[in-house]
Amino acid sequence: MSFIVTNISVNNAMIKITDEKGKTIFKPQSASMQAGEKKTINGTPLATGIYYLQLSSNNNTAQTIRFIKY
Repeated sequence: MSFIVTNISVNNAMIKITDEKGKTIFKPQSASMQAGEKKTINGTPLATGIYYLQLSSNNNTAQTIRFIKY
């Protein structure tokens, strides 16, 4: 699974994946991300279902994307 950071560069970005019950499934260490940079996460271990990917930064801005694993 891949996603692209579009508009801004983010320092100390956290990527978190939760299931539809709110349980954290994936939470790697923080990283810097540049605008337009492509990030890849291995989605193979995820069971079929609905998940939420949240990208947050050190200034508390966040974006959440809903996705379905088939």
